[in-house]
Amino acid sequence: MAKTGLVLGVDIGGTNTALGLIDREGRCHGGDSMPTRGDQPVQAFFRRLNERAQGLLGGVEGGFELLGIGMGAPNANFARGTIENPPNLSWDYVDLRAEWAPYLRVPVVATNDANAAAL
Repeated sequence: MAKTGLVLGVDIGGTNTALGLIDREGRCHGGDSMPTRGDQPVQAFFRRLNERAQGLLGGVEGGFELLGIGMGAPNANFARGTIENPPNLSWDYVDLRAEWAPYLRVPVVATNDANAAAL
């Protein structure tokens, strides 16, 4: 049986962060949200985010393959895969690929949250 390809979508907001698992047909295979706590170190945020992501992944029935992570965030830079001095978070510069690397080794792309909402 073929594995279902899934993408983890993450929307980082100033107050809350939402995440969901989406397949190629646009079907949602689970979602969750958590407080962003942007006043805390970004490493603490990614530890909590990974816990939520692992919970979602553990709830998917049948075989699946995580294809990548797409993130929308304030002041995200698509070309660099970074968040740079977001106005509503106390983080200066965040390399999203480096922050995910200890947890999930899949491609990571990011875009400004306003652009993601428009798409």
